[in-house]
Amino acid sequence: MPKNITQKSVKELFDYNPDTGALSYKERFLSRGRPSRKNGTKAGGISKNGYLTVSINYKRYYCHRIIWLWFYGYLPESEIDHINRNRADNKIENLREASRSCNIRNSCLRSDNRSRVAGVFWDSQNNNWRATIIVNKKSHNLGSSKDFNEVVLARLAGEEYFGWCECNHSSSAHKYALENKLIRSQ
Repeated sequence: MPKNITQKSVKELFDYNPDTGALSYKERFLSRGRPSRKNGTKAGGISKNGYLTVSINYKRYYCHRIIWLWFYGYLPESEIDHINRNRADNKIENLREASRSCNIRNSCLRSDNRSRVAGVFWDSQNNNWRATIIVNKKSHNLGSSKDFNEVVLARLAGEEYFGWCECNHSSSAHKYALENKLIRSQ
C-alpha cells in the first residue's frame, strides 16, 4: 500500500459502519463542482476471489485493509484474517492480525472433504480413519482408528498441541466434538 494512503486520507474518502462492516463514500466533487459520488453510496465491489475491493487513485485495495487502517490508524505487516471465514464480512470484530500460517489454518474445508472434519480422512488402503496435521510444511500423523470419533479427538488434540486453537476459532474438529458431546463447551 502506498505511503500516501493514511488514516486521515481514508477517513476523508470513506465513512465506516462497524455494525455492518460497510464502507461508504463521502461526497467528493469534480473540478466543475458536480458531485462525483453521492454521499453514503456503498463503496467497493466483490472481486473474483470473494473479497470486497475499492479503488483509490485508480488502484484497487482490499476493503478489509482500508477498514483496518480507517479504524486502527495503521496497516499490519502481517495479514488480516476474517475470523468467521466470510471474506465479505468486514465488521471490525471479525478482523484480526494474523500470520500467513494462522490465516491458512482458518480456511474453509475443501469441497472434496467427505468427513467434514479438516485433516480427517478415510484411508482405504488400511480400511480405517486417519488424522493428520500439517505444520511448517511437514505432515504429522495423529493416529488412525476404525472409530471416527477417536480420530476426530486425535485431530483436536493435534490442533491444541501445535497451538492452532489460537488461530482457528471455528475448528471443524472442535465443532464436531462439541455437537456429538465428545467434549464439553468451556
